[in-house]
Amino acid sequence: MFMYLPELKRVRRITVRSVSGSLFGTDFSYEDLERLQSIGAGANVTRLADAEVGGQSTYVLAGSPSPDSGSAYERVVSFIDQKTCIPLKMELYEKGGQLRKLLTVDPAQVRREGGIWFPGQVSLRDLAEQSETRLVVKKIAIDIEISDSIFSESALSTTGH
Repeated sequence: MFMYLPELKRVRRITVRSVSGSLFGTDFSYEDLERLQSIGAGANVTRLADAEVGGQSTYVLAGSPSPDSGSAYERVVSFIDQKTCIPLKMELYEKGGQLRKLLTVDPAQVRREGGIWFPGQVSLRDLAEQSETRLVVKKIAIDIEISDSIFSESALSTTGH
């Protein structure tokens, strides 16, 4: 995985070692965003009893990332809205079983655009650091044509995107 850093005017490779690091000084790590996008990927997942979050019925999934994944987490519990399939809550436990981060989505902030559900706001609390970051979606475009050639290290270096 690569990312262009405008302030350095260079492309940076995201390695297993840096995947757990802070993303632009926020409470989010690259791994947190990946887990939000791909619930249960690269983990041994078990379905737990359904639960309610913010008045919404959710499926509850508990996943343990493989030891060789480089994950900062020992266990991730996700509460997935049964109607929209949006994770309304994620509990991220660090090694030793301590709850480290809590990701929440207010069900009232879940919106639909072009047949696709998305969270209008995502909050992530780092319980160890006693800090919180809110990710707010102000504008979204669905089904935009983007060439695969943009997603390469050389394209990032030459276009600055």
